[in-house]
Amino acid sequence: MKVEGGNVDGSASPRWWCDTHVHLHARFGVGAFLDAAASNLAAAGAAAGRGVLSLTECAGVHAFRGMREGGSAGAWSFGAWGEHGVRARRDDGVSLGVIAGRQVRCGNGLEVLGLGRDFDVDDGGGLRETVDAVRAAGAWAVVPYGVGKWSGARGRAVRGLIEDGPAGVAFGDNAGRVGWGEQTLLARARAAGRTVLVGTDPLDLDGAVGHAGRWGVMVEAEDDAAAVAAALGAAGPRPATFGRRRPMGSALADQVRLRL
Repeated sequence: MKVEGGNVDGSASPRWWCDTHVHLHARFGVGAFLDAAASNLAAAGAAAGRGVLSLTECAGVHAFRGMREGGSAGAWSFGAWGEHGVRARRDDGVSLGVIAGRQVRCGNGLEVLGLGRDFDVDDGGGLRETVDAVRAAGAWAVVPYGVGKWSGARGRAVRGLIEDGPAGVAFGDNAGRVGWGEQTLLARARAAGRTVLVGTDPLDLDGAVGHAGRWGVMVEAEDDAAAVAAALGAAGPRPATFGRRRPMGSALADQVRLRL
């Protein structure tokens, strides 16, 4: 069912289907990337115009700024969506919301996502230092799972942040996680009442151009990028989700390819 104003249950705020961890790598091509994301979000049940990509751009990558300046890519054109977002529209009327965001790499290889703002924070800091810097920039801080990174000393650092870190810090699962069932630290985060988000985290591989929009979180918020980002930041331990993780064999094969 398409939703034109509000939700199917009659509530005032519209529902948004949000992939909360998205990389638009240079190899993808903006038009092909958006075409695939729009198709995936529609297949996942996103109402018309309610699919959202929350960009988590690495140092030196500024696709959001390029979109924000307007212009076009293939059949897509771009305009502002509130202060911190972009509305991407295709010639056939399909549209997507794009929210600004960054990914900051800590000195030990852990990462912190900042959702809802386009900002600059240097890589290389400690985990808590980086979380504090992301929050100071006005973004919602999310510590995402990374293959092989949530164990040993780094795992203890994540656990410490779950147990006594600042209020409002969220944690993230990704569609390429290698493993079965719920990851131990994510289960601990849920038990502690922390928000746990999910997203696709497309890798910098040719075949990954079609991954965005396949897994994410549904939230209700006003029609504004900052409002959607705030709803994600406060989504809680078990927000409503759509889609699913990638098959284990495919996720493992991509990790091998990435390292080769």
